[in-house]
Parts: sequence; structure tokens; C-alpha cells
Amino acid sequence: MRPRNRQTLPIGTVPKGDPLGAYPEQFRQHLERQHYCPATLAEYRRCLTALGHQMKTLEVRLQDLTEERALELIEPVASPTSHGQRYRFIVRRFLQFVTPLGVVK
Repeated sequence: MRPRNRQTLPIGTVPKGDPLGAYPEQFRQHLERQHYCPATLAEYRRCLTALGHQMKTLEVRLQDLTEERALELIEPVASPTSHGQRYRFIVRRFLQFVTPLGVVK
């Protein structure tokens, strides 16, 4: 079975005020198609919500986000426990998802 093509969102569909726009939702749908369990999806949502909050607080635009910058932003939330390592992994996965869409560097 061939994977679905990912499309960028029309400008009018991006939620106002959320620096990540609707891309976390697209990412969640992508993970659901891969049969991720609800608990894992919830953890991904929490991580990306924290990233979005940091981006909004520090006024970082999605277009300016690099992997290095994203990991710096998530670091205060990602304590040196296993959550921190997991959050860094989730951020990298999200960036791998949106990079081919041309929305990040």
C-alpha cells in the first residue's frame, strides 16, 4: 500500500495564534495511520503543545525553526529524565514530517 501524499495547508486553515499551525494535527493523523496507540499520541501532543508554547513565548516563527533551535526551545520542558530524551525524539520526528512540506528550514 502506498502512503498518502502530504499536502501543505491552505493559508486560511491555520489556527490563529498557534505558531505550529495545524501541522501537529496532520502529524497526529499521520501517526494514527501507522497505528500509534492513544497514549503515545497524547505524549506527542503534549510535547508539540509545549514546543508551540515556547515558540509563541519567544516569538519564533515556524519558517525560522531548525532542528537545533527546536531542541533548544524544548530543553526547559525536557528535563534530564527519560521524558527529555523522548521529547527530543518527538521534536525530531515532527520536523522530519514537516521539512518535506517546505514549512521549516
